[in-house]
Amino acid sequence: GWATWRRVWNTNDLDMVDLDSYLASKDFKELYNKDMQRHWEKLFRHVKNKKIDTWDTQWSYTVLKASGLTIIPNVNLISNIGFGENATHTKKDDILLSRIPVEEIGELVHPREIVVNPKVDELLFYSLFYKSFFQKIIIRIKSLLGK
Repeated sequence: GWATWRRVWNTNDLDMVDLDSYLASKDFKELYNKDMQRHWEKLFRHVKNKKIDTWDTQWSYTVLKASGLTIIPNVNLISNIGFGENATHTKKDDILLSRIPVEEIGELVHPREIVVNPKVDELLFYSLFYKSFFQKIIIRIKSLLGK
């Protein structure tokens, strides 16, 4: 689950109208390593060209373009029930994100300063999104075998 403010949500660029200029910008080039740049550019283009039906990629694009930040609590606070055959977007229910247990947040300890943490961004990217060439081959073979 996630939350935001209405004033920020109202800036959400569902059509990604200036995608090309953003991808060519210094901001985008300096934000990520080459693996991450390739991933996000491919995903953004697929969504813009309506090859993927979603809303969260456009939201990520809007936040990135505005140099916005997101926070991730140390524990999972909600249970996302939007997985499975009756889901709008995520038909598979066997993915990692569908099985994260809910926990109590406990005492809130606010950081002394708010800064981008590139190491956490890379860790999340390589844990959740990145697939090596070998992994892509295995995934393709499994899909061909109906597994």
